[in-house]
Amino acid sequence: MLYQPFRAPTIGGEGHSLFFSPAIIQFRFRGVKYRIGIIPMGGSVRFKGERDKPKRSEDILFAADMGAPGFVDLHPIKRVAIVAAGCVMLVVLGSLCLGPWESIRSLGRGFFQVIPFAPWTPDWVPSGRELADRFVSLLQNQPFRVALGVLVVKQAAFNLLPLPPLNGGAILTYLAFWRRQPPEWASTMIAYVGVLGSLPLMGYWAIQLAGALQRQL
Repeated sequence: MLYQPFRAPTIGGEGHSLFFSPAIIQFRFRGVKYRIGIIPMGGSVRFKGERDKPKRSEDILFAADMGAPGFVDLHPIKRVAIVAAGCVMLVVLGSLCLGPWESIRSLGRGFFQVIPFAPWTPDWVPSGRELADRFVSLLQNQPFRVALGVLVVKQAAFNLLPLPPLNGGAILTYLAFWRRQPPEWASTMIAYVGVLGSLPLMGYWAIQLAGALQRQL
């Protein structure tokens, strides 16, 4: 049968990961790989065909023996929309907890607060220690929904940072390589730079929150 160009391609999840490597639990169910990492921060979804080379349009239209188009064959705007969907839902959840306007304001401040030690950070941003203490204080003195709203909105700001393993980095990569996939060497270099930038930042906040809990609980 021929692939119909007006039908949206079926995109199936190839792997789902809760937290980051190394894995402590992993299994496969109905062809999809599931895993739980040892670093309790974040997660990821890998789409089928995400790392394949894009198919030519004539191949998608006329090759009867090929599989359905994968994630990499989607228009870049559609890929950006898929990648950004998680952050959008975090902001929506934050809006339900804090209210729409306060959620947006908290997101805007979050872009500066997630890297409080950066040289470009404004003077009004407190230190990481003070921010962690404020969050633990919210847990103690405010309804849980307030702390949850702040947490998910700041997580959205963190995920939108322009680092390759994060949503913001993926969005920039898809827009930068609009018409073609980046060379393999470039993809490898981008991944290494992103890991070197994101993992220390995650570790920084894990230490700050652990210290705040120890001081206040």
